[in-house]
Amino acid sequence: MTRKHPSKLAISMLLCGQLICVALAVRASDFDFRSTAAVDMDPAAGSNPGVGNFTRNRFNFTFDSRVGYDDNTLAQPDTTVAFTNAAGNRVRRDVNGSGSAFLNFDLGGTYLAANSRSTLSLGADVGISYYFDRPGRDYDVNGGLTGSFTYKLAPRLFLQLSTYNAYISQGDYGASNLTNFNGNAIGGVRAPGTTDERNGDYFYTSDSAQLSFQVSARISLVTGYAVTAFAYDDNPYSRIDDRVEQYFSEEFRYLLRPNLTLAADYRFGYVTYFSVNNDSYTHFLLGGFDYIFNPRLRFSIRAGAEFRIYPDAIGDETSPYAEATVTYDLSRRANLALTARYGIEEGGLTEDISNSNTFRIGLSYNQQITARISGYASFYFTHSLYQTPSGNVIDFNEDTYDVAVGGRYAITRYLSAEVGYTFTDVTSQIALREYTRNRVFAGVRVSF
Repeated sequence: MTRKHPSKLAISMLLCGQLICVALAVRASDFDFRSTAAVDMDPAAGSNPGVGNFTRNRFNFTFDSRVGYDDNTLAQPDTTVAFTNAAGNRVRRDVNGSGSAFLNFDLGGTYLAANSRSTLSLGADVGISYYFDRPGRDYDVNGGLTGSFTYKLAPRLFLQLSTYNAYISQGDYGASNLTNFNGNAIGGVRAPGTTDERNGDYFYTSDSAQLSFQVSARISLVTGYAVTAFAYDDNPYSRIDDRVEQYFSEEFRYLLRPNLTLAADYRFGYVTYFSVNNDSYTHFLLGGFDYIFNPRLRFSIRAGAEFRIYPDAIGDETSPYAEATVTYDLSRRANLALTARYGIEEGGLTEDISNSNTFRIGLSYNQQITARISGYASFYFTHSLYQTPSGNVIDFNEDTYDVAVGGRYAITRYLSAEVGYTFTDVTSQIALREYTRNRVFAGVRVSF
């Protein structure tokens, strides 16, 4: 039996809540909107929190125009595949990729502000891609809104808020300024919980709040709340995938040495689907540490177990869970970042496939080669074991490889040229889900 819930209304309420949080943040921060840089908050330096001296503000706008070619715009299998049809007969089908040249326009903007107690960062981005020879709809629209806010409530009490919101047709490859490992990133890295197929337009939001309290010189507590939501425009994806994921956390941190902090973490997650009976709640028991090797190299890890319970399904699940990040500033001009995670994620394929045990790892590198030339490269790998606790569907494995490389040349202070290439390869035990995809683009960016 399925349930009917007002999914779009719930998503709208989340958006309203985010706007209210941003408004309260701006009001509480007491910003001087002519400023961006905060003064030193050290009382010995003679600063007065909430008053301070400020520098000029920083608005930044970008406009991108690109032309390129995508050899598989619909993420279709590009080889002859064999499968068994509904009548039980073995048949073969030739499935050709849908290649097309495309034209992309993207407009983005950011705003930064701060005072001695608060910092605020806002970003917005919208892009459209027109495909000259793609079957069906010949355009994609992508838009996003991000924000982060920190506020010193008391000498030992800090508040952090962040929000990431995106309306996505397909990844706006190389265009968006708002992407990262957890979002619809450059190179086609999908948000955790989305599939590798083209499932139509959808809205995605990921928001968090953290309250940090410094109990003593060595002990601190971090209380957190995070919510993620998906809302697809079209069926059957909206019926199968529309959901809200909520996570509550409490972390105990102990400063063992100046460069080593130990952590014990408990998290509780609750996933609510709007139309199918795949709800679950999960307990996480984790431990780990943060280690600063030197001012340029930092490492963080949390590992343990997660215990997932399905109230409406047969069978529960226990799985290892781990997440780690490494950041390395090779120099002032180059940085390297590694992100990895293993755990249970939502399946998002059919009503029966409720989850996947997924390992993700991503490596990104940015280099300022000269004063005018910069480049980037990234590699992401995802391994997923799709399964169902009820046993109604045969488990299967799937691997995804995403590669992105690109460079930019600053012609003037405001005008730059760029080129880029992305590659995606999906290998699966389900032949109809396998595909490869190549994208190449070149264009110009205006910044002001």
